[in-house]
Amino acid sequence: PSEPVLPVPRGEARARLGLPQGAPVFLFSGLLRPYKGWDVLLEAFATTRRAVPDAVLLLAGEPWGEAKRLESRPVPAGVRLFLRFLPAEERGLLFDACDAVVCPYRHATGSGIAADAVSHGRPVIGSDVPGLAVVVEDGVSGLLVPPGDAGALAAALLRFVREGLAE
Repeated sequence: PSEPVLPVPRGEARARLGLPQGAPVFLFSGLLRPYKGWDVLLEAFATTRRAVPDAVLLLAGEPWGEAKRLESRPVPAGVRLFLRFLPAEERGLLFDACDAVVCPYRHATGSGIAADAVSHGRPVIGSDVPGLAVVVEDGVSGLLVPPGDAGALAAALLRFVREGLAE
C-alpha cells in the first residue's frame, strides 16, 4: 500500500510550483469533461483576471474531447495547465497551494474533487447541483452559483477574493 500524502504548507506548495505567494489561486482538478464546465470556468476566470490581475487558475487533470485542444491553443493569462493524469502527491500539492477549488459542473450526482477540497481544508466555489450541494454549504464551506452561468461564477470568484474568504 502507498503511504498517505501529507499536506504541505501553502507557501511551500506555492514555492515548489513556482506560484506567487500573495496572489489568489484557484484550482480545477479532475477529468476535463464537458459536464464539468471547465469551459465556463475559463470564461469566468477571464472576467475575474481583468479585475484581479494577479489571480491564478490551475487547470489540472486529464483532458477529454474538446479539452484535448487546450494544449495547442494560447494559454489564457493567469492560467497554468497540468493536462495529464496526476499522481496523488502532485494532485495533493496543487490542493495545498490553492485558496479555493472550483467545481463549475453543469450537472453532477457526486464529486470526489469537492470531497478532496474539504479534506485539504479548502473551500469550494461551484455549481448548485445535487452532487455539490450535499458537500458545500453555501456561504459556509464555499459558494454555489447556478450551473453554466459564467457571469455568476465570475462574481463568486471576485467575491471570494474581495471579501477575503480564503480563510
